[in-house]
Amino acid sequence: RHDGAARQLVPIYRELGSWSKLPDVYDIVLEATDTREDRQVLLLELADVHQEHLRDPDLAFFAYVQAVRESPTATNLHPELRRLAEVSGNWDSYVEVLQETVELNDDPVDRVATLLEVGAVYRDRLDAHAESLSFFDRVIAIDDRNRTALDAALALHTELGAWDQLVGVFDKKLRIANDGDERKDVLFQLAATWRDQLGDNGEAEAIYREMLEDFPKDTRVHGALCNIYLEEARYEPLQ
Repeated sequence: RHDGAARQLVPIYRELGSWSKLPDVYDIVLEATDTREDRQVLLLELADVHQEHLRDPDLAFFAYVQAVRESPTATNLHPELRRLAEVSGNWDSYVEVLQETVELNDDPVDRVATLLEVGAVYRDRLDAHAESLSFFDRVIAIDDRNRTALDAALALHTELGAWDQLVGVFDKKLRIANDGDERKDVLFQLAATWRDQLGDNGEAEAIYREMLEDFPKDTRVHGALCNIYLEEARYEPLQ
């Protein structure tokens, strides 16, 4: 059998340093190997040959992709897959395989970590901000207290001008505010969104009035209310 001879050639070629001959030999062995575990071991070896000995990060990356697909829940393989995506520039294929794995992984912690990674790559590497936002929104659907996802969604909704959705993210941020200063900052941003982007002074005023109860000496809150009164020619509250 050809695969039997090929299996015997693998250690021989490795010992001789005949690295350029090994990929074809691995392909023969892989074609005859059925178990996922054994295939993954072979694919990881093949990726190493391409990376370390043949200096071909592109082929190393795609061999590693095949290894990940053999065990889609093995998130311990993801850091090396990312490194190979970095050196080979295969970001599109990287997020594609991560999306495949996240659909097959029921662990919520793993799912969140992978979704965050996909969102970050779409944003930072592929400049695909709408796609990026969809993955951060999926994280928030799983864990609406995830600060990384909430902060990313705030920035992306602002960039995309999705003001109604931005208001919903601010509401979630308020629920996890650690202290008065953080809460105040979020309320200021929320009120400004209602006032400046959605054109609803009534909602903004209600927020500023709520803030006066918690921060009665904050001159910025008083100033913001005064600006609304002046804009609407409501002079009585100013007296």
